[in-house]
Amino acid sequence: MTQRGYRHLEHTADLALEIWAESEEDLLAEIAFALVGIMSGNADLEPDQARSLRIDCLDREDRLVQWANEMIAFALIDGFLLADIDEIRLYEGGLEAILIGESKSYDKIHSELKSVTYHGLKIVENKEGFMAQVVIDV
Repeated sequence: MTQRGYRHLEHTADLALEIWAESEEDLLAEIAFALVGIMSGNADLEPDQARSLRIDCLDREDRLVQWANEMIAFALIDGFLLADIDEIRLYEGGLEAILIGESKSYDKIHSELKSVTYHGLKIVENKEGFMAQVVIDV
């Protein structure tokens, strides 16, 4: 298994992913890039905007769900497709990040995702890093 990646899991009605990475920061990055890739069909992006993001959360699971849903909201509301992450800083009760992406990219969104849910959410930390399973409403 590579150090970082994701794969689709079978799910009856929605979309399910398994994501893995060496660190929690990389896990968050991987799910963000996976969601953007699914929505855009892995379109080539031309980054033209940086934006800051701050999330207050209850725990690790809440942080992942809020983070992922912000990526979906940025794409659907602003047409902002994440191309790179300049920084992710995790702390107890939240995170701060600087995101780099292409703005006004509505024409590159081919699949709409509704939201990442708490249903079936699992995050595991072991000696190899982090693994998460998420279900996404489509």
